[in-house]
Amino acid sequence: MHLFVYYKFLPSDYPEIESIARDLIEQVKATIPGVTARLLKRPDVNDKGEHTWMEAYMCTRATLTSSKPLSNNNPVN
Repeated sequence: MHLFVYYKFLPSDYPEIESIARDLIEQVKATIPGVTARLLKRPDVNDKGEHTWMEAYMCTRATLTSSKPLSNNNPVN
């Protein structure tokens, strides 16, 4: 199974967004053993000056169905 999460943001938000995204990826990997994850970035900004990033998560269906639910303690507001 694959899950892709896309988001756009302005370059001025880069340090905070990167930290939050990497923390979230680590939380998912710790909660669902067997998940692999990548943080991908488009090389250019769009016409609004925004970066586009994507979190890509991959695992087997068995891995996903046997995992415990993620907590609501997400650092993203």
